[in-house]
Amino acid sequence: MENSLIIPTKDYTNNEEILMFTEYRDPIGVISISDYNKLNTVEFKGMRVHPWIDYVTCFIIDPKDKKVAVQLRGQNEIDPGEFDLCSGHVRNNKLKNMAMSREMIEEDTMEGCSKLDILKKLIFVGKIKMDFSTLSDNRKNNLRTFVSVYAYKVKDKSIVKPNELSVQKISWVDLEDLKNAIRTSMFRFPYTEDTKEVYEKIFQNIDRMLENKLFIGIQEYEEFWK
Repeated sequence: MENSLIIPTKDYTNNEEILMFTEYRDPIGVISISDYNKLNTVEFKGMRVHPWIDYVTCFIIDPKDKKVAVQLRGQNEIDPGEFDLCSGHVRNNKLKNMAMSREMIEEDTMEGCSKLDILKKLIFVGKIKMDFSTLSDNRKNNLRTFVSVYAYKVKDKSIVKPNELSVQKISWVDLEDLKNAIRTSMFRFPYTEDTKEVYEKIFQNIDRMLENKLFIGIQEYEEFWK
């Protein structure tokens, strides 16, 4: 990778490998998840820059009653006890939808579903560019993420079961109540002045998807997101 920085780590494994980028998506290098969480800046082309990483998150929805699976994060996870949708890092330079399907099986079990089954039904609904250093709560001051957001419709809630190693509990929350909870920043990816317009487009996409209507396409969304 030209002009990139490869950062060694003692506990480096392929499963932990994530790519780092500049804010403008220039590739910087490779690092483990644990070491990324300790970083603030790295050197890139003679400058100190804050590294960004790719994240994924998913609204797992039962379309019959428009309820969404909400996690209470496990005590051994980052941000223990916080509310979250199924979320995670993009590892090993995988495609984002592949990373999302892996996280859904690892965290929410998705009983009876293979990764391929999930991939076929995942729907991209938007992206959020989230810089946690801008927040008053500086617990995540090193975290800067490009979050790809998906939706997934389930026919039966019973297939969604928490993996107790990473998730304490899964509750089914009304979609409108969930939107309002997100708007009051009760979730890991806060709703801020910088992100609210994007969030509202994501909510609009989900509503249209559930009504089987056309929604904002990826190309249009990419232009908006830039």
